[in-house]
Amino acid sequence: MSRCQELVEEIEVSIEDRLGTLEEKFAKFEDSMEIKMQRLGGSVEDRLGRVEALLEKLVIKLSEPAN
Repeated sequence: MSRCQELVEEIEVSIEDRLGTLEEKFAKFEDSMEIKMQRLGGSVEDRLGRVEALLEKLVIKLSEPAN
């Protein structure tokens, strides 16, 4: 095998290793972003529930006859 072929194979292996590393990092990033989005969604739902409860109280209060 010529030195040139050896270098090409080394470069190909190096590129494959780097691609594998990038895929792992992306998968971890994707998983962490999914977890963060789920937490954010839960937080938004909680806050929306509180706003809805306050609006219901306001509607009830406004519908009561004035004293």
